[in-house]
Amino acid sequence: MRNKGFVIVLGIVITLLCLYYLSFTFVSQGVEKDANEYATDAGGSLNLSKKQNYLDSIWNKPVYNLFGAEFTYKQVKENELSLGLDLRGGMHVVLEISPIDIIKGLSGNNQDPAFEAALQKAREMQKSSTDSYVNLFYKAFKADNPDKSLASLFTSAANKDRVKLTDADQTVLDFLNKEVDGAIDRSFTILKTRIDQFGTSQPNIQRLQEKGRIQIEIPGADNPQRVRKLLQGVARLEFWEVVEPYDQQLNQSLTAINDFIVKEQNAKKALTTLTTSQENTTTDADKAKSALEQQLAQVRDSTVSSLDSLRQATSSPLFSLMNPNYPFLYQVKDTAVINKLLKRPEVRSLLPRSIGFFWDVKPDPKITPGVDDIQLNFVNMGRTGKPLLTGEVINDARQDFDDKARYAVSMQMNTTGSKIWAKVTREAAAKQPQGRIAIVLDNYVYTAPTVNGEIPNGSSQISGNFELEEAKDLANVLKAGSLPAPTRIVEEAIVGPSLGKVAQNQGLISMACGLGIVVLFMIAYYSKGGWVANISLLFNIFFILGILAQFKSALTLPGIAGIVLTMGMAVDANVLIYERIKEEMALGRKLREAITRGYNRAFTTILDSNLTTFITAVALFVLGQGPLKGFAIVLMIGIGTSFFSAVYISRVIVEWMARKGDEAKVSFDTAIARMIKKRPQYNFIGARKKAYLISGTIVLIGFVLIAIQGLNLGVDFKGGRSYVVSFNQPVIATDMKVALANNFENTGVEVKNFGSDKVMKVTTSYLVDDESDAADEKVKNALIAGVEKFKGVTYTPHEAQLDDQHFIISSSSKVGATIADDIKDSAFEAALASLVLIFIYILIRFKRWTYSAGAIVATVHDTLFVVAAFAIARVFGISFEVDQVFVAAILTVIGYSINDTVIIFDRIREYLGYGANHDREKLFNDAINSTLGRTLITSGTTLIVVLVLLLFGGEVLRGFSFALFVGIGVGTFSSIFIASPVVLDLETSAAQIKKAEAKAAA
Repeated sequence: MRNKGFVIVLGIVITLLCLYYLSFTFVSQGVEKDANEYATDAGGSLNLSKKQNYLDSIWNKPVYNLFGAEFTYKQVKENELSLGLDLRGGMHVVLEISPIDIIKGLSGNNQDPAFEAALQKAREMQKSSTDSYVNLFYKAFKADNPDKSLASLFTSAANKDRVKLTDADQTVLDFLNKEVDGAIDRSFTILKTRIDQFGTSQPNIQRLQEKGRIQIEIPGADNPQRVRKLLQGVARLEFWEVVEPYDQQLNQSLTAINDFIVKEQNAKKALTTLTTSQENTTTDADKAKSALEQQLAQVRDSTVSSLDSLRQATSSPLFSLMNPNYPFLYQVKDTAVINKLLKRPEVRSLLPRSIGFFWDVKPDPKITPGVDDIQLNFVNMGRTGKPLLTGEVINDARQDFDDKARYAVSMQMNTTGSKIWAKVTREAAAKQPQGRIAIVLDNYVYTAPTVNGEIPNGSSQISGNFELEEAKDLANVLKAGSLPAPTRIVEEAIVGPSLGKVAQNQGLISMACGLGIVVLFMIAYYSKGGWVANISLLFNIFFILGILAQFKSALTLPGIAGIVLTMGMAVDANVLIYERIKEEMALGRKLREAITRGYNRAFTTILDSNLTTFITAVALFVLGQGPLKGFAIVLMIGIGTSFFSAVYISRVIVEWMARKGDEAKVSFDTAIARMIKKRPQYNFIGARKKAYLISGTIVLIGFVLIAIQGLNLGVDFKGGRSYVVSFNQPVIATDMKVALANNFENTGVEVKNFGSDKVMKVTTSYLVDDESDAADEKVKNALIAGVEKFKGVTYTPHEAQLDDQHFIISSSSKVGATIADDIKDSAFEAALASLVLIFIYILIRFKRWTYSAGAIVATVHDTLFVVAAFAIARVFGISFEVDQVFVAAILTVIGYSINDTVIIFDRIREYLGYGANHDREKLFNDAINSTLGRTLITSGTTLIVVLVLLLFGGEVLRGFSFALFVGIGVGTFSSIFIASPVVLDLETSAAQIKKAEAKAAA
């Protein structure tokens, strides 16, 4: 083997990197365990607030020492392998920015009837179009007003120097598109800040560029109403005068507050000492608690110098927790203590009514590098408590450069704002030293620049030590008040923690069973070679998890399905290699030569089959949405790691075992393998027409049934709302469906068992076109009222209260009609793109269009067959939802089918290379028979693994597993009876046409 040393070194490096990144996950779990033990009382009840306080206390403290490098708990959490919401509970939301309100704002709330009519018409057009709203608005406006210019609607004082009456329509369109994109960026900045302040670990927010939407995931969110309010609230931009720490009135007040708190602390200490002297005994639980609290205190005290300790003895937390070098600069973890202190009525009464306070939005690394210190700002709220200015006065704000070519932000105010701003800046500049103005959004200070002089015309420039992104963010913040961008929730999913825990257990059981089956089979079929394959499989799983952690990708339930599927597919490469080795040894070659030739000859086949599957995974990742991306990431990583582990790691081990040529040390044969090898040769090509007829008939029956009864489309594809309702007693799904019909005004409701007869999944199209929060509440209340009337039990939002008298809603999801259309479109695009890419790849690799055509016919056949199977299963009362996860299954089937097909094509190409070209039908049949063992072994192991997924993977993956089970079975069938025979038929037809043309020409 060439480059063996490089392979060994690379394997060691990858292993070490995976160990490094996965180590954070183990440390994080250990800390969580300690927190649970600390917060669990003697009765076994977990105090969540106490647990969070424990975690907050160590957030910025070292909890992991790796060869001298220390990592805080925050850094550990940032690097651990995180779990998706479906495995740990939480809330998933997709927000859409309202372009209508933005366009209205840019027009100065124009009341022109033609303008209003175009807005409404564009809204209707958007329901059936993928074009942007701005372009649809323009088309609607010009259709009814062909002689009217677009500029006439947007020429105003607010748009001075940006839109002129003489501007062409395209110029105005560019302006509108730029402003709408800017509104999305602005909303992203604001929402990111809000989510970061929400108080939950590892929130995730990302902009979906292609659709102009924002996706947010909040693990552990237990108050959906609060989240909705937080995400959909209108931003408040305000300008306040900063009160400096050296202000005499502020200093006197803070000194009074400090004296009050210190006296209170001393009184508590005295009372504690007296109480302690009177108590003779303490319970064991109190002793344990006291000891643990002392340990925590010691951890904190170890970071404080002796000078600070002295300062703590005579100071309140307001001063003792403060950074000694910077006034009112605190560690992030201490902000809760300071907030609680300053909001106490006794403390608030010691501050002047005109003094308020705001925190900076985030720590400034330029002040205290490497430390999360955040500034507390005091502001002058005056007699009225109103800000100097609000965001409505800002016409425009943009990232710019100052006179020293540094990043800056330019801001332009309207006439009203300019007059007030001139007065405010004149008074601030006249102070000694010059005053500062805090720019506050949603009660957080983004910047507080010093005023260098009066600004008479409303045109200001804010400069400082900005980075480019900081300048852009500040410009977005300044425009938040002048051009609000309301958001609406177009997709939402809530998963309760108990349901997430169930999904975790189901995923782990599926992985363990799948791994066990593959391991046992490989040993039973390939003896010692099976042990090597199993070692490479373990490396494969280890690499997948390590790389996921390194990429900071969350592991989801579909991702676990991807790992389970990869186990079955990883067998394929080893089977190809071992079968090749056995063929070489059958020809009389020595063991080491057979191993070398076996690996070399299998390499191209393995590469081709893996690349075709990888193409479908890429299509799924690029064009898919939501859970499809998580599945695609795992599948892509799994394909790469399985190729490396099967082709290179296993070869290093096999060659090491066979280094002395002793065949007893390396065996690839067993009694089971020999028995299967004795099978007779089959005439698959001769039976192709019967296969065409059987497949065609089944597909036709399925699609007739679809025309009659349709498919059970999930909310992903048709829009609507679904709920998982849990009871403590069994429920009959059909009775519950009838009972709920009236509550949902007979608009359509489906109820089915969700894993057991005590858990029901309710899906309804009631108010599907209304995406407002009010509609969400109305549908939920209708469900609750219907269930309470049906079962005579009461709804409770607390999972711990589930009993015979109460039921809970374990999870819920909402998909708007518009986003449902987008999901369907992206699913179709992903499937089409994968077919086109596969066609091109096979054309390049095999240099004949007939091979590409045969492969595409087989994959289309497999896709149609799976869809037909869903319709046929519905006739027998087995109803699976067709949703995004179903699309992932279809694309996986496409990749798997192509994998099988390419291996047979590769053997046909090999036989053609021998010059055996006289009897094409026999040659094709021999190629299929020679690879049949590998085909059946791979398909069999994968089918068993998928069956495990179907049985133990849970209700969420039931439809996915069924589609895979049918798809892999029919994919094996099509690679034998469809793909190669179609190639043969096409080439025979082409040869006959060519012969006829030659005869005619003669």
